[in-house]
Amino acid sequence: MHWSPTTRQMEVIIGVAFIGLALVVIRESLLLGAGWASIGPQPGMFPFISAAVMGLCGLGVCVQALNHGGGGRPFADPSEFREVLRVAAPMVLAVVLLPYLGFYLVTALYIGLFAAWYGRMRWYLVLPLGILIAVVAFYAFEQGFKVLLPKSILYGYILPF
Repeated sequence: MHWSPTTRQMEVIIGVAFIGLALVVIRESLLLGAGWASIGPQPGMFPFISAAVMGLCGLGVCVQALNHGGGGRPFADPSEFREVLRVAAPMVLAVVLLPYLGFYLVTALYIGLFAAWYGRMRWYLVLPLGILIAVVAFYAFEQGFKVLLPKSILYGYILPF
């Protein structure tokens, strides 16, 4: 038997997934320290606030879907589902590569390759975009927020991240 989800069902599933992910991030950010120290915000404060907003948005999606969601309309036809996979597959690949390439290289590759593949941007625009985003993310998280993120296997040899 083939299950074809309705729009309402998918909205509730996504809302619950956002709430679940938000709870995991809130828990981890509390372990880092999500308050205000004498020198400023603790490392978990930004993730805590972001996760709290994400959880509230997930709750809003669930409430809206249950009150007046898409009803019995089908979620997606096969061509729409292919488009979803075109976006989701690179994300899954990025998560798989994260332990080996680190957060910053994966971010640069993901943004760059996605812009080239899906956005059809030229390589001379994609290359500086990927590098710029990786460098800005590095300084924002490592230097600004003092949050250590996974480093690549090249850390210490070639790259500072």
